Amino acid sequence: MDKINFNRENMRKNDQARKIYTRITNKTNNIHAIIGKIFAEPGISIDTINEVSNLQEEVQNIANQIGASWNRISSTGAINSPTSEFDILEDEVDRIKKEINDLYEVSRNENEESKQIRKLVEFDKSELIRARDYHRILSYAMLGFLGIALIFSFTIIFYIYGLGPVTLESIFNAVNTNENKDIVYVLTRLTGKISILIGIAWVIKYLGNLHSNHSQQYIAYQDRLSGLNTAEFILNSGKSTVREKVILQLADTYLSLKENAFKVIKKEKAEHESNKVTIRDLKYFTKILRDVIRK
Repeated sequence: MDKINFNRENMRKNDQARKIYTRITNKTNNIHAIIGKIFAEPGISIDTINEVSNLQEEVQNIANQIGASWNRISSTGAINSPTSEFDILEDEVDRIKKEINDLYEVSRNENEESKQIRKLVEFDKSELIRARDYHRILSYAMLGFLGIALIFSFTIIFYIYGLGPVTLESIFNAVNTNENKDIVYVLTRLTGKISILIGIAWVIKYLGNLHSNHSQQYIAYQDRLSGLNTAEFILNSGKSTVREKVILQLADTYLSLKENAFKVIKKEKAEHESNKVTIRDLKYFTKILRDVIRK
């Protein structure tokens, strides 16, 4: 009779241990599932990843202990106090589960923040890339036009309107060959060539300024784009404290009307405002060239 009661008691404890084992196993599986969701979230900080990895290691150790205890119970059929052996492990699992749930909320918030910032960064990057490529193309185009202008200028100077005729001897020859000895003709001939030289110099300077301005704009856009790429990398995989600093710096950059990537260019433009080509200048030099061509 005592043996029967002992067996019944042992079976009851065994069933109780099986229920606890099943409950703890379900909890550990649930923790692993949540950990998988956290790791699948893009844009979470490295701090969160490290904390989750540590908890994953802890829950795996607990799962190994539970499995070893259950194998021992199953093989020997001997169990003294399942509540004292499993309850401690279950308390640890509950603690880890709570921390994992908290970290899951943190990861979702970080993912949402990164998603919103990524949208702004991607939009800004696309616009910066377009602007950078635009100014790069124009910079190369202005450089090409400048080279063509130089070749054309030398051609005009040395082959069409060679410097030879614009000498003192050529002036006297022009006076001697002119029936009316009209000094106005001589001066017009001389100043006409000078006007062409001035016009050529202005065109070269104008193209050089355009090339310089587009080059500066290209460099500014490229610097801004590099900064955004670095910020995006940090936001995707940096530490939480570093991410906060980057977010604050990005906010300060976007909200500040004084500090931006084009401050240097604006300053240089203000300093060289006197060199700015106006419509009046263009009309003036066009009139000079038109008069020379007519003569």
